[in-house]
Amino acid sequence: MDDVGTEENPLPALVPGAEYSAEVAAFIVDRSGSPVRRWYSGHFCMLRSEGGFEVRQVLFDRRRGVWGWDACGL
Repeated sequence: MDDVGTEENPLPALVPGAEYSAEVAAFIVDRSGSPVRRWYSGHFCMLRSEGGFEVRQVLFDRRRGVWGWDACGL
């Protein structure tokens, strides 16, 4: 994640104080040998740390019924 926003990786830089999510589609082969598509997703934020930035995964809090963005100070 350190090279995001650089000339080699021109995506916008990730910054603290913002909510992010990512989705990935992947094909796997099931036990019968057939290809199956699987979707994976996650929510995260960036936190400042001594070494720069740290990625913090955000989970859904079932008890409160909300995403735990408060772990990011949001």
